[in-house]
Amino acid sequence: MNNGGRYLQTGLVTLVLPALFRVFAIGRGARLIAGEEEDRRLEGLVCSARSRRRILIEKAAALAATVVALGVVLFVVTLAMSVVVDMGIGSADLVRGVLAMAALGLEFGFVALAGGAMTGRRGVAMAAEALLAVGGDGAVGCGLVHDVAA
Repeated sequence: MNNGGRYLQTGLVTLVLPALFRVFAIGRGARLIAGEEEDRRLEGLVCSARSRRRILIEKAAALAATVVALGVVLFVVTLAMSVVVDMGIGSADLVRGVLAMAALGLEFGFVALAGGAMTGRRGVAMAAEALLAVGGDGAVGCGLVHDVAA
């Protein structure tokens, strides 16, 4: 791996990007149903001809679309900067990294969406997800969870 790849791995991929994707997806997932419930806009949506299951599926698809869009922006900007600064990062490696970040964001976002749908409170869903994220990072940091690739 070249110096540009090492910089991205140590600086962005292991620290900043997971936090960015988690925070974005957790906030968005908790807001999609619980935020509408708190803003008193969900009643009109639930009273429409669509079933609650369909509304949840549509909200999940909207969450997935926004996380994927964030991943596309990450891919395009990183690839462009890699070319401009001559980092020499391969597009295959970049695709793998972006897919990993998007999958991480979707995982946490979907759980936040489910938590918001169950409780109707955005703060509760976000707090539960934040504890899950910090707990997972703590477990990895303490050596309770090991890297599968190692």
